Amino acid sequence: MKEKKFARFGVVKTLIKEVIMDEFKRASVTDVDVIKTPISTRIVITAARPGLILGNRRKLRDVLRKISRRWKINNPQIEVKELESPFLVPEFVTKLMAVKIAKGNNPKRVLYTTIRKVMEA
Repeated sequence: MKEKKFARFGVVKTLIKEVIMDEFKRASVTDVDVIKTPISTRIVITAARPGLILGNRRKLRDVLRKISRRWKINNPQIEVKELESPFLVPEFVTKLMAVKIAKGNNPKRVLYTTIRKVMEA
């Protein structure tokens, strides 16, 4: 019985991570941790630009409601952390390069400057 509960929580954890990453794409969310405690469930979001998450309180409340209703989570608490050095996280670097190349920048220049920033970090 405990194994089923543990596996079910793992699936819920993954779905919550997907929802949060979809809702806050512009904030460059790199990691989402879901920590279940007896009183509440803490959701720790690590992002390169946390101001875009915290600045839009209405969207944050809507996401919290969506999560609590869909997966019946009692009292979800969100904590947002800023990345110390975003250029050491591969997901952030690849998203940054893709956005710059999609905007029409020279791919060779984008790659060169990104590699330089990664080496400096």
